[in-house]
Amino acid sequence: AAVHEAMEQQTVTVNAASGYKRRARTAVIASTNLKAPKNKRKRMNKMMVLDDHSASSAFDESMVSITGPLLSRFDLILVIRDLASKKWDGAIADHILAPTSDGDGDAAAPKEASSPRISPCMNWSEAKLKRYVSYVRTLTPILSPEAEHMIKMYYQTQRLNLMASHSHSQSSTAFLDSCGPATSRTTIRMLESLVRLSQAHARLMAREQVIVQDA
Repeated sequence: AAVHEAMEQQTVTVNAASGYKRRARTAVIASTNLKAPKNKRKRMNKMMVLDDHSASSAFDESMVSITGPLLSRFDLILVIRDLASKKWDGAIADHILAPTSDGDGDAAAPKEASSPRISPCMNWSEAKLKRYVSYVRTLTPILSPEAEHMIKMYYQTQRLNLMASHSHSQSSTAFLDSCGPATSRTTIRMLESLVRLSQAHARLMAREQVIVQDA
């Protein structure tokens, strides 16, 4: 109950008898171990490998032990799967072994098998980045008509998909077996999450208005 209050009302009740509350406006990051979806069809159909470095799995509420009301309060849910990939596993192994190696590397291994290195951006100093972050945090972007329309249409589409899942189900079991959107995620909180995420991206880009690219 305390987590619900903190995430929805941004307050925490310290003493329920006196009604004493403290502000709790902070980002909440949580992690949990995933379970296999209860339905076998979902388990087979909702797995999609994107590329050699990442993978995505459509989320199913039966994969976690978090209740729907609490789950709906998170703006983003990221499913991380540990898939075997020679290139990615090699990059991780190089990163772990680098501090303990002599720098010579494996002479027999080809160069392209080594971990891909990302060159740091030399244009921005740490001080400049801090000033930029401090500045964009003061912005409060407003939705443009185009961005508002896109968010509205996406929300309506998700609601229609949910209703279609309900209408095509003949029983509660059939509904659980359907591959429609998660019920707890397709609420008014989804619309609020979409607005917050769009504003956050516009703020990151130092924009005072949310455009279609942010939505």
